[in-house]
Amino acid sequence: MTMGDVDDPSEVAMLARLCIQWGAGEAQAVVMARQLLKRAGQLAAKRGTAREEELRYLLELVVAGRSGGSVEDRLRSQNLGETD
Repeated sequence: MTMGDVDDPSEVAMLARLCIQWGAGEAQAVVMARQLLKRAGQLAAKRGTAREEELRYLLELVVAGRSGGSVEDRLRSQNLGETD
């Protein structure tokens, strides 16, 4: 995935499909996808990070919220299986 323009149709479509899988209606999913991309760009500019990194962070927030946990809990559980 290239992280170019906020309204890149392929990015919006891909994220919208993900939002639909998570239970959003089609129109709502498109709005959500655009908002996620826009916010990822804002965070990247503010923090001096890659837009991809910020989008991943935002998607982790969504997943954590859907499961009733926190991002920290989710990241901690993902790191349990890693070895140094």
